[in-house]
Amino acid sequence: MFLSVCYFLLGAAGLELAIAPGYASAVFPAAGVAFGAVLCSGYRMLPGVGFGSLALNLWVAGRHGSLDQDGVWVAAAIGSGAVLQAFAAAALVKRFLKDAWHVLDTDKHILLLLLLAGPVSCLVSASVANLALAGFGVISRGELLFNWWNWWIGDSIGTLLFGPMAMILLQRQNRLRQARIKFVALPALTITAGIVAAFIYVSHTETNRIKQEISAYGSSLNIRLQAKLLAYGDLVESISNLIYAYPRLTFADFERFTRPSFAEHPDLQALSWNPVVRYRDKADFETAMRNELQWPDMRISQRDASGKLVPADVREAYVAVRYIAPLDKNRLALGYDIASDELRHAAIAEAVRRNQLTASAPLRLVQESGVSSGVLLLHPVYAEALQTAAGPFGPQTPSGFAVGVFRIEDMLQRQLAASLPYGLAFRLEDNGAPADNRVLYRYGAPAEADLAEFSWSGEIPFNGRTWLATVYPTREFMAANRSLLAWTVLAAGLILVSLFQALLLAITGRNAAIERQVDRQTKQLRNESEKNIALLHNASDGIHILNAEGNVIEASNSFCDMLGYRREEVIGMNVCHWDAGFANADQLLAELRTQFENQARYQIETMHRRKDGSVFHVEVSGYPLELDGKPVLFNSSRDISQRKQADAELRIAAVAFESQEGMVVTDANGEILRVNRAFSAITGYEDAEVIGKNSRLLKSGRQGAEFYQAMWTAITETGSWSGEIWNRRKSGEVYPELLTITAVKDGAGDLTHYVAAHTDITHSKAAAEKIERLAFYDPLTSLANRRLLLDRLKQALVASARSGLGGALLFLDLDNFKILNDTLGHDVGDLLLLQVAERLKLCVREGDTVARLGGDEFVVMLENLSAEGVEAAASAEQVANKILQTLNQPYRLGKHQHRSTPSIGISLFNQAARAQQAEELLKQADIAMYQAKKTSRNTLCFFDPTLQIAIERRAALERALSHAVAAGQLELYYQIQVLASGTALGAEALIRWRHPEHGLLLPSQFIPIAEESDLIIEVGRWVIETACAHLAVWQSHPRTRELTLSINVSPRQFRQRDFVEQVRAALCRHDIRRPDLLKLELTESMLLDDIDGIVPTMAALKQLGLQISLDDFGTGYSCLRYLKSLPIDQLKIDQSFVRDIVVDANDRAIVRTVLAMASSLELDTIAEGVETDEQFDMLLHKNCRCFQGYLFGKPVPFDRFFEAVVNQNTVALCASRLP
Repeated sequence: MFLSVCYFLLGAAGLELAIAPGYASAVFPAAGVAFGAVLCSGYRMLPGVGFGSLALNLWVAGRHGSLDQDGVWVAAAIGSGAVLQAFAAAALVKRFLKDAWHVLDTDKHILLLLLLAGPVSCLVSASVANLALAGFGVISRGELLFNWWNWWIGDSIGTLLFGPMAMILLQRQNRLRQARIKFVALPALTITAGIVAAFIYVSHTETNRIKQEISAYGSSLNIRLQAKLLAYGDLVESISNLIYAYPRLTFADFERFTRPSFAEHPDLQALSWNPVVRYRDKADFETAMRNELQWPDMRISQRDASGKLVPADVREAYVAVRYIAPLDKNRLALGYDIASDELRHAAIAEAVRRNQLTASAPLRLVQESGVSSGVLLLHPVYAEALQTAAGPFGPQTPSGFAVGVFRIEDMLQRQLAASLPYGLAFRLEDNGAPADNRVLYRYGAPAEADLAEFSWSGEIPFNGRTWLATVYPTREFMAANRSLLAWTVLAAGLILVSLFQALLLAITGRNAAIERQVDRQTKQLRNESEKNIALLHNASDGIHILNAEGNVIEASNSFCDMLGYRREEVIGMNVCHWDAGFANADQLLAELRTQFENQARYQIETMHRRKDGSVFHVEVSGYPLELDGKPVLFNSSRDISQRKQADAELRIAAVAFESQEGMVVTDANGEILRVNRAFSAITGYEDAEVIGKNSRLLKSGRQGAEFYQAMWTAITETGSWSGEIWNRRKSGEVYPELLTITAVKDGAGDLTHYVAAHTDITHSKAAAEKIERLAFYDPLTSLANRRLLLDRLKQALVASARSGLGGALLFLDLDNFKILNDTLGHDVGDLLLLQVAERLKLCVREGDTVARLGGDEFVVMLENLSAEGVEAAASAEQVANKILQTLNQPYRLGKHQHRSTPSIGISLFNQAARAQQAEELLKQADIAMYQAKKTSRNTLCFFDPTLQIAIERRAALERALSHAVAAGQLELYYQIQVLASGTALGAEALIRWRHPEHGLLLPSQFIPIAEESDLIIEVGRWVIETACAHLAVWQSHPRTRELTLSINVSPRQFRQRDFVEQVRAALCRHDIRRPDLLKLELTESMLLDDIDGIVPTMAALKQLGLQISLDDFGTGYSCLRYLKSLPIDQLKIDQSFVRDIVVDANDRAIVRTVLAMASSLELDTIAEGVETDEQFDMLLHKNCRCFQGYLFGKPVPFDRFFEAVVNQNTVALCASRLP
């Protein structure tokens, strides 16, 4: 609650510093306090920020008169922005400063805190608040950027200035709190107060200047308006005087008198003379006016409820317009009874009462068709020559009224254009008019509540009425005329104060850091001194300090003992006295000078001489430093005599030990003592990982106890052993090596060590195995290859002949494997082959053989089956069924799940088949597999000798088909497609093969052969080329140029990468001007196999202008959710549904559904296979409009089809069947 109150009060204070127009202040202290409170006291303070901001903005909305539902939502949005900003600022500071924000004693942390909490975080509230203000129309979009900028500046300055102050006050446990209150917060607040005072003064001065400027414009305009109104009044009085002087004047006299007035006052609408006409004189009045003005239909009129002029009702008297000028634009007002209108009647009554010039309230003019406001000036005329007596307007009813009419808009537009600058608005009100009719005229935008203090108002007394003129500024005027001096003074001053405060924070933080550092270094120096003294006297190395002349000024006890001197003897001794590593003293002293000059740590090996004259090797380490301002060398001498001797011995042993073979030395118990680098390279073990461990850690487990027993027996008896062994590396890999173990004995003959030499023979053995595997095994699946299979089959045939037992060959081929390879890639295909191989091995016995011949072909050889053929066949069938069941299970191929089925051919062999060759048996199993695939796939089939004949005939057809295109044996036949009216729509191209021996072959007799080989690609290209050539002929004749030509496209041909380019090239070669007449028919199953890969190709063909038809629709597993996204033009109803449509309700339902769906998707449909009148009538009844089938024509060669269409022999085909 306390935070909410503080936020409200500081926010209200900040908003008081805002400069109109605008909703944002140059400084918003509440933002800084919110940040400081949330950072120091935690996120539990966020509700206080939200309530404070909500209350503040509700108060602001109330001040501006916008405290409605939208105002509440705006206040809530701004409050949310304030909460989010405080949260973001605290979170960013904690995220990037960690715990450093508690102290803030470095420049980096201070600047980072101010940057994150100020300019960065303050983007939040400025964006949220101003989007809400613009969204609810509080500010215009044109003001959005300016207001956002001011808001962001205000929040940023408020956070930069008051955020640190809040942190200083809220961190009660901070050791810098008191110092920063005194040296940071108080100076910053004092300077801020001065800047705010300067701002108030400059802002007040600027406000007075603008008020005076607007007041000057308003006063000038007021004078002009009063002068104009007086001129209007003079004109009306002149008319009154004219009537009084010449009561019998004519219209010509009236018009001549008033004409100069309109030239002088073009904004004057009309001047008129309106006599009071008694009802008894009404007819004479109307007759006189008709005669004088030559207007036969003229009569006294009034407006009805709809505003239309109608003859006046019967009443005691009328105030009718007798004369009016100018007549051309006021003719409708002639004869109008102005007393018939309530406002005009009130003005008449007031004029009679006052007996002087009187103005009416704003009203609609009778001569106007729009809604413009006008004012009437009426002056009563009491002419002696005219009748004057008691009447409806009092005891002294005037003879009539002189009337002046002017449109307020016309009058003011000229005055305002000359008097007001851009940006000032004007409003004229009639104080005596009803509230809903009070505003006479408004110029410019409506007044803004927050700019009300700048408006000027002045009264205009006008012939019995009081008008109120108001001049007020718009936001554009304020933006153009408001100086930014006050805002600049405030913003710049507060930014400087913020920077000054940051500098004070940095200074106080730096001073505190310096004090801590001095204390820390003093303590460190004291501890270091005590430690050095202890090290000096207790060090094991010989510590000594030399001055620039090489004399000892301090030495440790160990150094004195090393040389054999007492400490008193060593102090003051020159280095030349004990150093024996240099040739002479000059060389030694030169080395000392070099060490002093380099000012770097050094280490040398030399020799020292003891007091007894003996010399020993030492390693001297040291570095130069200063003591009491004088250079010294701090040296440490270490006796390395034993190390030198050991190094020499080790160098000799290492040369022998570090050979190319892995060497291991163990003790008598097999505990490893030492290994060389070659051992580590072979086994992967570093020396530290094996030293102290038993050599058994290398055992692989492949050799049994008998092997090791024999090995150790040989070592015991002969002293060594050599042979091949399998060991295990550190990685767990088992590898072969040549191992030699030698026993080492001491002089007494006792065993002390073993030395083993290891030679890795992995590569040589692997090479031998690889040669064998490449010769007999499939490299992908590691199954037996064709060579090994035939070898084993030959052995099995021999064994079968010897034992009398039977056997079987199971030849497997995976269904649709090529589609998987083409769509998902060979890598995925290889994964499938590997999994198939593993599953096959699980389906057979241990002695059976599983082989891969290549591609997706596998062979399983079963041996030792029953000698009885029936039983052997049953066993083979059982295994085959098990394989079918196993291979039908789903496969996980990387991220893909796939189902695959095999086709299995089975060939049996027994002792009666011993004369058969292995290749012949394999061929028979292959033939049986082909028959299984041809029958239904995913099944098995035993070899039938009649199949071999069919296969040989099929192979002959395939060979002949490979030459058919080049030999010109292929032809295109055309079957007509018609509309319901019998009009030829187009034709479907159907391929035929005119075989030199077998005659004319249908597609079903050779297309499947082409599909299973690459011949379909060549055949497909020939079909496209020939169809385009025929389409070009059609284009040249007027009776065929509109016919469509449909061709079937093979799935394999469609998946060719250059298929689109093939089609484009064919269209260009044959100059096909209407590619939309060429229609490609694709099968439904082809789309569903790889819809993602096929749709881009379809889209490319559509860009060429071709049509695409979905053939055999409904025969596959149609996926309707794909259908709507396919770029197709037509659905072709398969003939299987058309054939029984008359008798089968299911077929009728399917056809009706397809037609309805195609209609909804705006696709064309055509029914194929229509052969009877009943089928045609049924389809026609189902709203099918395109047909193909024997009922309309059989497929015929191109020439016959072209001739029939040109001669119109197809027009009457369906004439008798039209509804």
